[in-house]
Amino acid sequence: MASSFVTNAAIAAHKPPSKQDIIRRDAKFHPTIWGDHFIQYSDTPIDPPQNVVARMEDLKKQVREMLRDTNLDISLIDWIQRTGIAYHFEEEIAEGLKHVYEASTMTTDSSKYLERFDLRHIALRFRLSRQQGYHLSTDVFERFMDEGDKFKQSIANDIEGMLSLYEASYMSVKGEAILDEALAFTSKNLKATLPNLTGSLAQQVECALEIPLHRCTDLVKARRSISCYENKKGRNEVVLELAKLDFNLLQAVHQRELALLTSWWNELGAATNLPFTRNRVVELYFWVLEVLSKPEHARAREIMVKNIIMASILDDVYDIYGTLEELQLFTSALERWDLQAPEQVSNTIKTAYSIVLRVFKESEDLLKPHEVYRVRYARKALIPYIKAYFLEAKWFYSHYYPSFEEYMDNALVTCGYPYLFLVSLVGLDEITAKDVFEWAIKRQNIVVAASIICRNRDDIVGHKEEQERGDSPSGVQCYMKDHGCTEEEACMALQAMVDDAWKDINYELLHETSVPKAILMRAVGLARVISILYQYRDGYSDPTHETKAHVTQVFVQPIPL
Repeated sequence: MASSFVTNAAIAAHKPPSKQDIIRRDAKFHPTIWGDHFIQYSDTPIDPPQNVVARMEDLKKQVREMLRDTNLDISLIDWIQRTGIAYHFEEEIAEGLKHVYEASTMTTDSSKYLERFDLRHIALRFRLSRQQGYHLSTDVFERFMDEGDKFKQSIANDIEGMLSLYEASYMSVKGEAILDEALAFTSKNLKATLPNLTGSLAQQVECALEIPLHRCTDLVKARRSISCYENKKGRNEVVLELAKLDFNLLQAVHQRELALLTSWWNELGAATNLPFTRNRVVELYFWVLEVLSKPEHARAREIMVKNIIMASILDDVYDIYGTLEELQLFTSALERWDLQAPEQVSNTIKTAYSIVLRVFKESEDLLKPHEVYRVRYARKALIPYIKAYFLEAKWFYSHYYPSFEEYMDNALVTCGYPYLFLVSLVGLDEITAKDVFEWAIKRQNIVVAASIICRNRDDIVGHKEEQERGDSPSGVQCYMKDHGCTEEEACMALQAMVDDAWKDINYELLHETSVPKAILMRAVGLARVISILYQYRDGYSDPTHETKAHVTQVFVQPIPL
């Protein structure tokens, strides 16, 4: 590629600066909001009070009985999923949705069977079926459309039906014009209607228009949904009580894990020895929790969060601190997996190098002897990640302006998702075969789609700040240069790619692969957390706005019982 020729020549011609001449960049990132806040939870008991455990077991028993009822209302499944307690009832929900799908498609006359249901119910059946991996056809919506393939204006008065259709439209794959039309139609009408709504329905519509259920992180969704459900007429008190108890119980687990991670970060000494890096322990834990949310994922979470903290440090080393010569030595040493950093680099770079080695050693220590091979896959996945960072650094130092295609080819690696996806699997108990890691180390479509979402959302909301810092051109600038368009047009084009990437994710979830769906859901989690943290701004670099509110709601404030 032209870029390699240009930048390699630049390195060869570049005279290394003396130590006195080196000027380090300073991104002036926001300091940590949370500091040692979560240390106070270090002594939180591991086990919850017995009376709470007993009450939850009784409530779970009641919910299971409801889910096994032959006259089950699928709205119950919907609210169980929304409020974050579905992981307790996976078998019952799977059986219930299997019955829903079969009744919708395999009866002697399924179309007549579905005619008994209104728009809200049809759209809900569609969304829940697709979420479960059943490819229910969009034909179920045809009776709500006119001869011009537009939705009948009369359904605009059915707010619950419109909201249900809106949420269902986000389960689309490429080529489903009906769902594209559904999204445009419902978005327009729900926005127009919202000022006239009150109560739980107003809450639901407002939250949906901000971010749909399918793209929202589980914890944020649960917190919001519990609030909506509490105000909903006809709510199920058993589900509501269980959701509140479960949320608070998990919050206590998360607080204790954050206490341990904060202590680990302090022991690492990064805040002192790497002052240019972002201290985002809490925000990165929030990030990981969407990917590995179950209580039994504690080991996998610890491995992944330490790795994502390391990845954030590497990001700042390559983007902000290192000279080109240091980064070349740093990258080469990691490629060889030298046990010590190169002597020629600064002590700060040596500290970063030692953190990489430490994280990998600690990851290995958390595994059983027959699982240690997994760390070798993580190490293998790290190499293209740091090489992509180094290429970006070469572009910066040679003032090279890549084409958009060239930029994206590299940026889909530097976003970190191919690496983090594989790392999310390292600590999982349910993985027993190397085949999963052989699959994950390759370029999988669902991970590419999540990476597109990550990179483009980051560039859309963060490109102005990056340019003010003097960073290399972002995807927005590269697209503008290639297409001769405005900034607004470039951002719209990148957002269209994000929406298409979500359709690719939906497609992958509807088709069988050589790995379980639970593995694919790690990539979905990565896509969702980006949709939350990078919705309005770079909520990672600047966590003082929406990110702070999300963290406060899910990690600090318990739900009143």
